[in-house]
Amino acid sequence: MIFQKAAHAHPSRPFIRFEGHATSYAEANELVNRYADVLRGRGVDRGDVVGVLAKNTPEALLVALAAVKLGAAAGMLNYNQRDDVLAHSLTLLDARVLVVADECEEALESLPAGFTGPDQLLVSELSDLAKTADPANPAVTAEVLAKEKAFYIFTSGTTGMPKASLMTHFRWLKSMSGLGLMGVRLRGSDTLYCCLPLYHNNALTVSLSSVLASGATIAIGRQFSASRFWDDIALNKATAFTYIGELCRYLLNQPAKPTDSDNAVRLMVGNGLRPEIWAEFTARFGIPASPSSTVRANATSRSSTHSTWTRQQVSARCRTPWWSSTRTPEKRCGSRRSTAQGFHGSGRAPAVQGHRPSTFRRLHRRSGEQQQAGTWRIQGRRHLVRHRRPGAQAGMGPRRLRRPPR
Repeated sequence: MIFQKAAHAHPSRPFIRFEGHATSYAEANELVNRYADVLRGRGVDRGDVVGVLAKNTPEALLVALAAVKLGAAAGMLNYNQRDDVLAHSLTLLDARVLVVADECEEALESLPAGFTGPDQLLVSELSDLAKTADPANPAVTAEVLAKEKAFYIFTSGTTGMPKASLMTHFRWLKSMSGLGLMGVRLRGSDTLYCCLPLYHNNALTVSLSSVLASGATIAIGRQFSASRFWDDIALNKATAFTYIGELCRYLLNQPAKPTDSDNAVRLMVGNGLRPEIWAEFTARFGIPASPSSTVRANATSRSSTHSTWTRQQVSARCRTPWWSSTRTPEKRCGSRRSTAQGFHGSGRAPAVQGHRPSTFRRLHRRSGEQQQAGTWRIQGRRHLVRHRRPGAQAGMGPRRLRRPPR
């Protein structure tokens, strides 16, 4: 598990900052292990689901990591849900245990009469039980496979009842690799501030993966407040923050103050920022106007596929990394002009950021064996095929295989 490895690599480095208080990687890992031991005692096993109904606190994030360490999935519930909507979400999760923050307990009182939910565990009770729990890393963590479930993120429910979107370990790792390592690229000394709810993918996937990818610090904001946003940034010593939707516009609508640019923020990551307010936002709040100052991510609760790019005034897109398991040489790269034109037209391999040029050159080059068996080229948008002349026998004439040679 990435978090466990990060805790071993730099145990004394702060992992979480919350309202000015810091928790190191080692302290957080020990607490996660204790939570996991308590959950295991409640019957949570590999493949189960642990529901989490809590507002933004370190405990909510650590409970989710504890569930993942056991090979279970953390079902992140929207704490604003009530009545039939909450009952619907709980039914979808079918959780073994529901961990509820004390301040969210009243949400359960709104459930329809006769509704039988999962076994409930208050955060205060969990904290008390964790004091005597086993602090060792669970053995099952090393056995968890990438294809297994990690999180459930619920959609907003604007077109009907909320739907549970599954995030596997593999999809989360792809986000960490493509977005965290190639897009955001935090430093170990950075602190990423996130006041978005933890039941949102921009918090649990974009922010957390970017932090763990570089061994940085995540600063958790209890909730978004336009008037206190920059004060919380300063309190938690944040050098980056996560945004979504109109958050930046809300900040711009606040009365201007002489201290607006008095912050250490050098990077933003999120989606939904309108181009017309970008220049005004960076100028007013003193964010460096460099190509690496903003990373924009397409990461909604419906999808965990991230399309990232950095932006100053004009967007430049980052391509799928060459080592990604979903990489195909003919993958579209940000425009309607197919990369196949580099094979058909120019006579040379196209220079595409994110792919190894040697891959294209190898496919385009015609060796003696390929001249006898066929010539590689791209057909359409998706497949590398090899055609055989009509009537030709096996081993004769040009034909094209389904995938390139390794």
